[in-house]
Amino acid sequence: MKVSLLLFISLVICGEVEKYTFINKFYDGQIINYKHDFMLSFDVPGAGEVRQGFNYSILQESLGKKDAFFLIRSTISNIVSINSYGSKLITDFDASAINNISCMLFINDDGELDHIETEDKYNYLEEKFYTHYMGMDADNYKYPFGQNAVGLSVGDSWTVVQDSIKFYLGDGSIESIMSDSSIYTLKKVKLKKGREIAYIGELGYLTCEVRMIIGSEFMDGVQSGTFKSTHRYDIGTGEMILDKGSGSMLGEFKIVDAEFKTLSNFTHKTKRVK
Repeated sequence: MKVSLLLFISLVICGEVEKYTFINKFYDGQIINYKHDFMLSFDVPGAGEVRQGFNYSILQESLGKKDAFFLIRSTISNIVSINSYGSKLITDFDASAINNISCMLFINDDGELDHIETEDKYNYLEEKFYTHYMGMDADNYKYPFGQNAVGLSVGDSWTVVQDSIKFYLGDGSIESIMSDSSIYTLKKVKLKKGREIAYIGELGYLTCEVRMIIGSEFMDGVQSGTFKSTHRYDIGTGEMILDKGSGSMLGEFKIVDAEFKTLSNFTHKTKRVK
């Protein structure tokens, strides 16, 4: 009888499956520092390769909730911009203008950036802030893996679909639109230095309606393709540790009077630093 009871208890314990939820935590005074890199490249017939990218540090401090928004004070610093069009190097005035200047991010309950505010003397820079904080690689501030990333076990996969996401590319503040569908998979959870770290893979399909200024010329078109990313997430603190990936998109574009097809390649990496 005792043997049977012990066997039953053992089976119940062994049968328990750990469940995890991935929602970023906001609390007053929370400070996170990230290093961020992004690069986009493609060819324009007759002009050569276009390369647009940057790397910078970003310091974010959570200031709690006010009315309907979570408030984050954010400061970008140490900006290095890469911006070329064929043999021409293009000066990125936006990057130098906002370097080391703080702004306030207003995050809605869905984790999306609703709007940005600055001190009155920096109001003229607001469009430049939107260009950097709402780029092609912008993430959700509250639900980095979608709102259904709740009660998951190792080996589980789930799909997140996003439509009509605004983003900005190029030299200027012209709005582009993006839609994507991602399949996330919780690969494993490891204990590192007393912290539970989740390893999450992502496979995605992306469609973009692109409008941008290259040098002094307007380019627009539609492109689509795939990307692959890996993520490391601190379950205890509710913070992203690492997000890196790459992808490519084939598109049809028009610049001035020329129409052409081209393959765009992009890479991104965001890493939490002390």
